[in-house]
Amino acid sequence: MPHLTVHSLRRYALSAIAVLLFSAAALAQAAPQSSASLANSPLTADFKKYPGLAPALDQLGQQLQTLQFPAPRTNDAMLPLLPSSTNFFAALPNYGDTVRQAVDIFERQLQQSPALRDWWTHGETAKSGPKLEAALQRFAELSGYLGDEVVISAAIDSKDPQFLIMAQVQKSGLKQALQQFVQQMQVSAGSIQPIHILEPQELATLQVSAKPQPLLVLVRPDFVVATSNLATLRTFNAQLDKRGAAFSSTLFGQRIAKAYDGGADTVGAADLHDIIRQLIPPDAKSQSMLKSSGLSDVKYLVWNHTRNGNQSLSESELSFTGPRRGIASWIAAPTQLGSLDFVSPTALMCVSMNLKSPAQIFEDIEQFSGTTGPNNCALCLQAQAMGIDIENDVLRQLSGEITIELDSVQNLEQPEWKLIFRVVDAQRLQQTLTRLMTAANVPAQQYTDGGVTYHVIQTPSPKGAKEVAYAFVSGYVIFTSSREALQQAVRAHQTGESLAHSSKFLASLPSGHPTGESLLMYQDPTAIAKLQLQQMPPEIVQSFTALNAQAAPTVVTAYAAPESIRAVSTSAAANSTAVMIAAAILMPNLMRGKMAANEATALDNLRKVNSAQHSYESAYPDRGFAPDLAALGPDPSGAIKSADHANFVEAALGAPTCTGTNWCELSGYRFSMKAVCGLGRCNNYVIAATPADSTSGSRSFCSASDGTIHFTVGSPLKTSPNLRECRMWPVVK
Repeated sequence: MPHLTVHSLRRYALSAIAVLLFSAAALAQAAPQSSASLANSPLTADFKKYPGLAPALDQLGQQLQTLQFPAPRTNDAMLPLLPSSTNFFAALPNYGDTVRQAVDIFERQLQQSPALRDWWTHGETAKSGPKLEAALQRFAELSGYLGDEVVISAAIDSKDPQFLIMAQVQKSGLKQALQQFVQQMQVSAGSIQPIHILEPQELATLQVSAKPQPLLVLVRPDFVVATSNLATLRTFNAQLDKRGAAFSSTLFGQRIAKAYDGGADTVGAADLHDIIRQLIPPDAKSQSMLKSSGLSDVKYLVWNHTRNGNQSLSESELSFTGPRRGIASWIAAPTQLGSLDFVSPTALMCVSMNLKSPAQIFEDIEQFSGTTGPNNCALCLQAQAMGIDIENDVLRQLSGEITIELDSVQNLEQPEWKLIFRVVDAQRLQQTLTRLMTAANVPAQQYTDGGVTYHVIQTPSPKGAKEVAYAFVSGYVIFTSSREALQQAVRAHQTGESLAHSSKFLASLPSGHPTGESLLMYQDPTAIAKLQLQQMPPEIVQSFTALNAQAAPTVVTAYAAPESIRAVSTSAAANSTAVMIAAAILMPNLMRGKMAANEATALDNLRKVNSAQHSYESAYPDRGFAPDLAALGPDPSGAIKSADHANFVEAALGAPTCTGTNWCELSGYRFSMKAVCGLGRCNNYVIAATPADSTSGSRSFCSASDGTIHFTVGSPLKTSPNLRECRMWPVVK
């Protein structure tokens, strides 16, 4: 069983069950609460009110460790049937039996423990707990109708992403079971997205006009398929009838199939090359930035996780169409990360990496930002004033191996940390540091102990001076938050009592992989949780400590090759970490590209409306400007254009419903227009555009008869601005 975080203590019992259902780690990423808030939490009061609760929860946790998870699968029978346009794929095991086991264990413990039963029926969980338990039971029952896997397929594009969720049907009666499940969930939740459950013969005549679109669930004798798009469902149903296997012939489909080699319980994959092509605007500037970043060469991101008994293994690969360039090339080939010899075995977390030359990275950043040359680098100019050449005196004196260690955050103003660099020329770098401190008028104390020269700097701060210490040892320079931390790092290196030689750390490293790593991330979840539990009652701390005494650290390693980056972890709590690393690099760029495309389209539509309004005023001078977008759009009956439906803009922008306070959505933005009218004639207007949601864009726009477009930054608008408010916004350049 994976470790339990402090956050999970609020709903220790059934939250633990729910976490286990989905491999625990992916759901354990929630930000931890502060010690103060935990000390005042309702669960803390419950621990005091029910004295036997802590040992009862300990016993429950030990019992949950006996859960049996689904066996790994060596192939996916549904994979060949997916649409050939699929560029995102995920497959999860059917956890129904695991859910059933967890609920059975909990109910047995509930019967055997008066304290647990009393808390469950009268404590903080009395309102929500039984509902969660009932939902889990219904989920387990429903899963009995399904095969051993649930597949999610999506075609992500710049217009209207489509998704499908499908599973094999194992026995009859699924439609009725689904209808009952949905009804029960609607009663329990109060409201839920409308769901249509139908059979194939109902699909041909189904009409869907409701907004938001309902979730459509097609129950066939062989498969159950869910989507929110009627056309997509009809097309895929016809494809299933023909038993097409087009996706198997695609390179992406073949790469996913390889992820099952040797067995896997969860698989995820994205055709990033195709997704980027769809989402990044085609204009020259966007394409040039994408190419110079090196992300235009990404190919596939594939992740798989498997479990063998209590052992967990996650592997992911980010592949490229050619040799890695730009940002993608910053991670260098695997090497022995000697800087780990200075890391404390009791560290909370650390990240160690082998990057290509820092000077080359600096040049890449300059090229990407378009600020090449020393005169365009503010930092370079400041350094030059101190007699320092940033590139030659600093960056070229570092090899690229860097380790960051965090030891404690008890005092947020002065956390305990270490920063370790492998150096090329220690003497030259020391000379540079001396010049820097002299120019900044920050003197350093210096002393020698055991053949090592220590430098201690007192840096000014509004809340008092802070100490930074550094020393050069065995080809590395170590910066720390105190002289004590520096001495401890040097001692760990000299005695071999470092994280690199810790048996707990070594046991967490994956076997069968190259000697050395390109990147290594380490975290001790138990130590982090203990730090947060300091203000908690002793019984909670004792309970947590006993339950997590053998918890393994979270370790993720990455290995860079010329055309790929692979990440591996044997830590249950890191099942999704490798995917998150890649997502942290790629997805912000993709989202910014998508937002930029949406904003560009919105601006173009505003200009279309401005042009259409002046055409309308010329065509119908007695009316002036059109009162709303519907008047600029085509007549829904197909009649010739008129003052009520002038047909100056497309139907999506000038739909009959685009009147009054209604917003009309197009390409990720919602549009609304109000005219400024008097004495039967409209002399001005305000057209507003706002993102459909927070992921569609970051700016809202407005314009009037003068054609000037204004903008504001923030959450999507709920009401459109009036003419005065619009003109107060900044002008789009």
